[in-house]
Amino acid sequence: MGLRLTKVEIDNKEKKVVRKCESMGNGLLLVRLDIEPRTQSSFHWLLENKRKPPFDIAINPQNGLISYLKFFLQDEKVKEQGCTMQCGKYQVEGLPLFDLQEFNEKNYQIFEEGQLDAFYDGRNLCITTPDFVGYRCLNLDEKNAILFDEKSFFVGVILKNLSEEEIGELMQANVFGTELDG
Repeated sequence: MGLRLTKVEIDNKEKKVVRKCESMGNGLLLVRLDIEPRTQSSFHWLLENKRKPPFDIAINPQNGLISYLKFFLQDEKVKEQGCTMQCGKYQVEGLPLFDLQEFNEKNYQIFEEGQLDAFYDGRNLCITTPDFVGYRCLNLDEKNAILFDEKSFFVGVILKNLSEEEIGELMQANVFGTELDG
């Protein structure tokens, strides 16, 4: 199954992406991207591995527009490699509108089982499904992007140009596999 992109809202000048990385203790980091102004978010697509809170994408039931996404890094170590994905020829900027076919009043949360891997490269944090091949990059803004496979299904997120404060939160949460030089 998966969460499928159906359209991109290009004219989103009045919307802003607010990113927050927050250490919640040793081995636990909360990452959240909020689209403001906030819209209704009655539908949730959740990717879980039964060991930690799920990766959550909140979706407006009226139009499929993303409202927020949040996830935890918990007890896994962010690998310092492989985040060399460039948003090249498949790059577009806007906000995702997701397929609502599987959602309804009774089925407002869709849980899927899956794993995400975390990579760090310089100042970028990449969270991706382990086995994706090929991707399209949807830039939410200059600092945040969502990745989709060639069939337009969600496969990851890139947090670009992390600030010193955000890197400090990652270090405080102790999620890096090895020591980092700021």
